[in-house]
Parts: sequence; structure tokens; C-alpha cells
Amino acid sequence: VQAEAPPGPLLSTLRRTAQTGHASQEDIAFYFVHWFTDLAGAVPTPLAGSEKFVLGFPLKVLSSFLSSFSIVADLGNFQS
Repeated sequence: VQAEAPPGPLLSTLRRTAQTGHASQEDIAFYFVHWFTDLAGAVPTPLAGSEKFVLGFPLKVLSSFLSSFSIVADLGNFQS
């Protein structure tokens, strides 16, 4: 799934996978880190990718995303 996917389908699939126990904490954490770096990777150079985060995202959005990693770490333990 690409980072550009709509959040509903993207996160509902992730939720179902976590609920069924088919994803470990490590799998989910890796997915989110990959998703995060994929946003910067859409820009052709590393410096421009870094600038995209610093200049292109409001600080509140970037901070919220980074703060969510503590929640993401617990998703692998989720059981319905």
C-alpha cells in the first residue's frame, strides 16, 4: 500500500491484520517507519526530502505523527 492511499482503507486493513494476530509489533512499527520515510522519498534528493518534512508539514501534524509511534508500538498486542 502506498502512503498516498486513503486513510480509511489503509488503516482498516492494518487494524484487521493486528486484530487477527497476523502482525507483530515489529512488523507494524516497520510499516509505519517505512510509510514515514516513503513520504520523504517521494522527493528526488535526501535534502529535499528532509526539507519536505521541515517546511512542508505543519509542526503540529509532524509532531502528532511522530508522537503516534508510542501507540503504534502497542498495535501488535491488540486482540479483539
